Amino acid sequence: MRFPSNLEFFARISSTNTNIPPTVHMHMEVEEICRNKGYTTYILQEIAKECYKHGCKPAARCNLENSASKRALLKADFQICGCMLMSDITS
Repeated sequence: MRFPSNLEFFARISSTNTNIPPTVHMHMEVEEICRNKGYTTYILQEIAKECYKHGCKPAARCNLENSASKRALLKADFQICGCMLMSDITS
């Protein structure tokens, strides 16, 4: 697959517990011109393969309102495993 030069994708390896496999947390930013072409799904799948090869578990998250990211993650065989709830602290 040929990728445009303005496609950005970042991955960071982190682990907070030595009893579980290291986790690769991914962050993606896709320019408008690169959207809906399958680039992100392909890259997510390839990164996931590499993670498993090296004993890491791929992980990602997105805002509930970000349907494009959710769709790309689900197409790349990621599974929904939870939901983050947030609240503002008032005095």
